[in-house]
Amino acid sequence: MENKTRKIDPILLDTSFFITLMNETRPHHDTAVDYFDLWVKSGITLYVSTIVLAEFSVKESITDVVKRQLRILPFDYDHAFEAARLFRVWLNLDKSAKPNRSRDTIKDDIKLFAQANVSGAVFLATDDQGMERIVGMLQPKRKTLKFKILPLWNPFVL
Repeated sequence: MENKTRKIDPILLDTSFFITLMNETRPHHDTAVDYFDLWVKSGITLYVSTIVLAEFSVKESITDVVKRQLRILPFDYDHAFEAARLFRVWLNLDKSAKPNRSRDTIKDDIKLFAQANVSGAVFLATDDQGMERIVGMLQPKRKTLKFKILPLWNPFVL
């Protein structure tokens, strides 16, 4: 019998995922908790970028319980060159179609995309619909991205 198990390991978690996971008032909090618990129980490798840690830690910190489940992904040399390549693709896209996001936000998103590509992440888990739009714009350009967005606002069975 053919094995139809979907490969979902590893997963990179973005800042909005952690904000939603830690804040019970967020609309998709339960989905974030359910996913996180499932991934931990299943032994899925969960990456958190040092970029995400810096961004998230401005207002709060990741609890020790959550931290123990994560693999820290430092932004390194290979990530930097992949981010530059992706940003060049971004700069060549039609300006009128680009979402209204700050250049700093775009650059941080693209750095995470680079880390996902280089680390072999299958999914980037997010609660940021703007990030999904950027991925949608980059994806058709020479198969730039090797991962898929895993959106908290539209959960599905893995």
